[in-house]
Amino acid sequence: MSSLLFVVALFFTPTISYGYASNSSENCILTPKWHMIVTNDLPDNINLFVHGDDMEQNVVLSFEKAYGWYFCQLGRVYTGQVTWGSKNITLDLYDNHIKNFCFHYKFLIGTQHCYWLVRSEGFYVSKHNSPFPSSNWHFERGWN
Repeated sequence: MSSLLFVVALFFTPTISYGYASNSSENCILTPKWHMIVTNDLPDNINLFVHGDDMEQNVVLSFEKAYGWYFCQLGRVYTGQVTWGSKNITLDLYDNHIKNFCFHYKFLIGTQHCYWLVRSEGFYVSKHNSPFPSSNWHFERGWN
């Protein structure tokens, strides 16, 4: 009985510091499934409001915390409004430009991943979950 409780406890113990949106686009047919992840690399909290055709989510991310969501490609656009202290910016977190940057041609079937990193100088994007800095990270946009 104690081993069963241990297994149940492991199942319900969070192991990833991501928050996830619950949208209905998790089962994709004839189109790639995407996993988008936004990570805060600032010492302060940021407010992130993500919206698209099938979801709206408002989250607060503390240092090194991330937020992610899944969706099917199908011409979607996801926009993020990010607030850090007195700075506020709106940018497309997923559109044709980001799709072309993050798409792995070797993974025609399966989940495509795209990672965003929010830093003091602005927003970086990568198709690889690699340490920063590295050549995988592309500076996409400053805070203005």
